[in-house]
Amino acid sequence: MNYDRFMEQLVLIDRSQEIRNVGMVLFDQGKYSEALSKFEESLRLNPNDIKARQYRGMCTCLLAAPNPAELREAILDFKIVLYQVEASSFEAARLINQLT
Repeated sequence: MNYDRFMEQLVLIDRSQEIRNVGMVLFDQGKYSEALSKFEESLRLNPNDIKARQYRGMCTCLLAAPNPAELREAILDFKIVLYQVEASSFEAARLINQLT
């Protein structure tokens, strides 16, 4: 990856985090629909943001309780979050083992 592309990615990630943080404030205020929009926008910029994905899943659950299709989407978000956490834990354990 060249330097310019790397810097573009950093800008997208920073912007994604700013949007996610706005979503978290809205979530804390109980404005789940507005928060959901922010988490979706954040994930468009950075699909690997597990915190935005986690909160998107929670918003979806809170807003779509009677809608099975949307609940399946939330469950998929939670599965992706768990997989990413597990994968990063595995990678951290591998690195620790290399250091010891």
